[in-house]
Amino acid sequence: MEALTWMLFGIIFSLVQCKELTFSTVLNEPYIYKDADGQYVGMLPELFSEMGYNVTVTEADVYGQLLPNGSWTGMMGDVINKNADFAGPLTVVGRRAEHVDFSSLFTAVGPVILMRKPPNESKPLREKLSLPFRPMELSAWLMLILALLVTGTVLYIISHFNPYEWRRMAKDREASLREQESFTCLNSFWFILSALALQGYARAPRDLANNDQIGIGILRFGTTEKMFEESSDPIDKRIYEKIIKTRKEMKKQLNTTKDLVNYLRSREYSDFAAIMESDAATFVTNTLPCNLYMVTEGIVTKGTGFAFEKGSSLQREFNMNLLKAQESGLQRKLEKRWTRSKCSAAAYNPMLYDETNRVVYFVGLADLAGALLILIVAIVLGGIVTIAEICIYKCAETTVDDDDVDDHVRANQRLDASDMLLAVDSKKGGATQV
Repeated sequence: MEALTWMLFGIIFSLVQCKELTFSTVLNEPYIYKDADGQYVGMLPELFSEMGYNVTVTEADVYGQLLPNGSWTGMMGDVINKNADFAGPLTVVGRRAEHVDFSSLFTAVGPVILMRKPPNESKPLREKLSLPFRPMELSAWLMLILALLVTGTVLYIISHFNPYEWRRMAKDREASLREQESFTCLNSFWFILSALALQGYARAPRDLANNDQIGIGILRFGTTEKMFEESSDPIDKRIYEKIIKTRKEMKKQLNTTKDLVNYLRSREYSDFAAIMESDAATFVTNTLPCNLYMVTEGIVTKGTGFAFEKGSSLQREFNMNLLKAQESGLQRKLEKRWTRSKCSAAAYNPMLYDETNRVVYFVGLADLAGALLILIVAIVLGGIVTIAEICIYKCAETTVDDDDVDDHVRANQRLDASDMLLAVDSKKGGATQV
């Protein structure tokens, strides 16, 4: 009897302590999803429990779309129609904030490109070492080295002899000693070498827009899709056209992150790319089977939060509890626990992959003919300009010297005339009187 009393007391105490709320969401790992037993697990159920809320989950099919008649679908519709006390995480945008009240920012996100990794094929050491030199043939590399030496030498000669360069200006005290050393022999070659340094390459939105061999997938009715749809940028418009074209070709609805990721995993390498928010992309790239990678790093452009009915008193209370969870480090702790990587720490570099079914053409000497011609013309023009500047400088110096000589001669003539006049006056017996 005593045990039963304590059990009832515990149940009543837990009901008093935990507020019962209805929560609308789209299932999305690691925030909230179902385990093998059909129970809702993830970061959000644990966070809500720590905040003192007992949440009943209502699954939504989409995040929220504003229909022509002014009504909302998905999570937004559940909150507005009072089918749920709150919903999220939702991207905070102006058109949504007009109809609901948002909590403090839950996460900061931005769109990224997600693609499938190529098959993991082990290559011999010799082949791996030769990868950086594959883009060009041996003759092209030799010509490139020769062009480097010639260009560096010409740059140094021009800097050394040109009277209007830093070296001569420093000699005339018109520039500092540091500026004088801008193009020494060593610095000239270092400048040319740095200009040739590879800066890297990754597929960017511009590349996706111009590449007809890659389809683009994106979550339906989300803010990222809306951003591309309403953008005035021509590249964004072409990307949106490709999104619609790809959606028609595959004839499949991708309403959730799970649908989009599963479809991406089923595709061949390099024929499909997904655009999604950085937080979801980071999670799926760190989960088994570890065959996805982010092409671009996430740039924070917006944030997510939880939506409440306009004027809801629950929103202020929830905000205070959420801020406490963030300030105490609870949210960060849960993020680390639920987003822990299951993949190798080694980063994937798409630059080092040679596609097996792709014909590779090495850059030869003939392919560099145009660039070499431009280089030769530039060197010749630079030499001509340098010679012209030297001639102009010499002429200017000669003119200044001639003017100085003329002034000296005229001064001497005036002095000689005065001496002659004094000599004549002395013969007459006195100085000239005025």
